[in-house]
Formats: sequence, C-alpha cells, structure tokens
Amino acid sequence: MTEDEARQKWCPHVRVMSDEGSMIIATVNRGSGLQAGINCIASDCMMWRVAVKAGDGLKEDSGYCGLGG
Repeated sequence: MTEDEARQKWCPHVRVMSDEGSMIIATVNRGSGLQAGINCIASDCMMWRVAVKAGDGLKEDSGYCGLGG
C-alpha cells in the first residue's frame, strides 16, 4: 500500500493518554472520541518496510507494516 493509504489505517501500537473524568489515567489506543492521532505514521515508523519492486505494478512509495512479517 502507499504511505497515504497507510496513514488512513489504525495502528494498534499508538497509545494516547485517556482521562474519562476519573482519577485513573490510562494509555489507550481506541475508545470514545479517539479518531485523530491513532493512525499509522508510515515511513516515519521504525517498523515500516519499503516494498521491493518486482515488476508487479507497485507504486513508488509502496510499503507495509513490518509487524506483518
């Protein structure tokens, strides 16, 4: 996928401070009101892998999450 496509995908490793009105503050990666700031950061991530050109029509900035193998 391209970097622009990846940046639209949710990343399970993002953690955001959550304060739901209680005294307990936790880091979460999904929940109410969390839409911005939890997506993939593509090539800005250490796990991003650039796809190898193999003549299969990949775009110039194609890659994938390294967690997928």
